[in-house]
Amino acid sequence: MSTLRAYARGPVLTAPGPRSGVMLRSIGTIRKDPLSFLMQMQREHGSLVQFPVPTPASYFVADAADVRRVLIENARAYDKHTMQYRGLAALTGEGLLTSDGEKWRDARRVVQPAFHHEAVAGMRESITHAAESACERWLHGDVIDVESEMMRMSLQIVGTTLFGADLSAEAADLSHATLQALDAVVNRAQRPWLNAFHIPSRSGRHLRQALTELDTAVVNLVAHRLSQPTAAPDMLGMLMAAHGVEPGQRVPREVRDEIVTFIVAGHETVASGLTWAWHLLMTHQDQYSLLHDAGDDVHVVARAVFEEVLRLYPPAWLITRRSLQSDVLSGCDIPADALIIMSPWVVHRDPHWWPQPEKFVPQRFLESSDARRLAYLPFGFGQRMCIGREMALLEGAIALATISQRVKFTAVENRNVGQIASVTLRPAAPIKAQVQRR
Repeated sequence: MSTLRAYARGPVLTAPGPRSGVMLRSIGTIRKDPLSFLMQMQREHGSLVQFPVPTPASYFVADAADVRRVLIENARAYDKHTMQYRGLAALTGEGLLTSDGEKWRDARRVVQPAFHHEAVAGMRESITHAAESACERWLHGDVIDVESEMMRMSLQIVGTTLFGADLSAEAADLSHATLQALDAVVNRAQRPWLNAFHIPSRSGRHLRQALTELDTAVVNLVAHRLSQPTAAPDMLGMLMAAHGVEPGQRVPREVRDEIVTFIVAGHETVASGLTWAWHLLMTHQDQYSLLHDAGDDVHVVARAVFEEVLRLYPPAWLITRRSLQSDVLSGCDIPADALIIMSPWVVHRDPHWWPQPEKFVPQRFLESSDARRLAYLPFGFGQRMCIGREMALLEGAIALATISQRVKFTAVENRNVGQIASVTLRPAAPIKAQVQRR
């Protein structure tokens, strides 16, 4: 009844924004191209936009200072109880990505040592080996699907570094299950009535199939570790020790949720970044040549390339929060229980911080700047920043450096492939590359 009354009253407006009619006419654009819609809202209404939604009060926050307030300075006044994370929880459960409060803090304490600086530095050899193995698979003249190859390589890295297991044999199936599940999550979010009334749907079926595949992988990883114990201080060992996993017992939910979280988020996001990196390098031959000719500085240049790619194509393009109490953003009152929508895609295109923001200029990241500290958030901000940030940056840099020294990719078609803003940001069309061995 309270929801019906809210809709009858209409929204209480505290910030500029579009009228209801504009929102209704924009539904198709919001679904098909939410990135363009958010950029349009910023241009037309400013850095804080209220959407004409009665409940919850919904705000798009585009100013970097306001984003920092929500995620860092006043982070305790916001939580992750939003539709975005509820949808993801259907896939990952209550893992680090979706959990909140004490549950999140307890889970983070368990796996944090696996991502300490020394532990991440120790991953270099495994990452390099995976990149070299990928190069060995490709013959001169081969035409490869870049996204598929980067997914396969990234999953191999996650398997060896976090789980102490070779996932090569399962790579194709697990990558397919991951993409299928992420697309199903978005589809279900766009059609909430299917869930509310338990209506069977193709997206629901795809999600169940993907969950079966991922849950089987979890059982196999745990069984393998129990049959071949190791003293290696990896994430899987930490999870199993913390939750007392024993032979013959069912895998605890907490262990399952974290493993699935890192299978999904740990390889798909980095693979997305690397896919966009090769697309940009193939269409910017001057930057490609600089990377190849970097000599002893190749890893430094490769990291700058990868960071610039994550600026232009942040895999996690959407971040949401719920306000637990009232706040003030850009001089406007934000009520408690409001939905806060933020987008790294938009913040990373703010010309105040990023000159010529649409251009691919890796050199931005070869020197320190305020923009890097204050308006760059491909991994989020604050205490909820992605725990795998340093691992992802190391993986991206080593993969680009290693592969660029061994092979040259040439675009099969020079075109604007477009992007799909699903859970992560993926190419709308396959990116094909012809391999030339150097």
